[in-house]
Amino acid sequence: MNIVSVDPQARVLSEEEVLTLLREPVPMRLGMVDEKGWPLVTPVWHVFENDLFRVVIGSTSHKANVLRANPRAYFTVDTGGNNSDTRGVRGRARVRIIDGVIGLAIDVTRKVLVKYMGTDTGPYADEMLKWARGGGMSVVELTPLRFGAFGY
Repeated sequence: MNIVSVDPQARVLSEEEVLTLLREPVPMRLGMVDEKGWPLVTPVWHVFENDLFRVVIGSTSHKANVLRANPRAYFTVDTGGNNSDTRGVRGRARVRIIDGVIGLAIDVTRKVLVKYMGTDTGPYADEMLKWARGGGMSVVELTPLRFGAFGY
């Protein structure tokens, strides 16, 4: 994990602190650039495993189309700025979209549901898993080029 300083006034998080943060149910803000050069930033649920982020998105969604056309992204995962435990990571990432691998889409969907909702059952979870089982979800893999890690 390539961890670098991004703010001279902040302390740099250790690798264990980064991994702890990424296990918490803190949404990622995913930045990308569309075909007209406009930035697009959207919150997404993610899991971090095997040195990459995984996100599930609708296979025909605007996000999927933008990332297919330009497979580069910027990410930030942070706890905000209203307390003394502000910490986060941000950086550039290479993007790979995996379509048609239903087992992987179901697996990642279950993991994000448990991480952010505490369960993979219930009406919302059932709908998300139905969509994944039906082939309507793609998995986005984000490989970070570095982690700009900060804590205040």
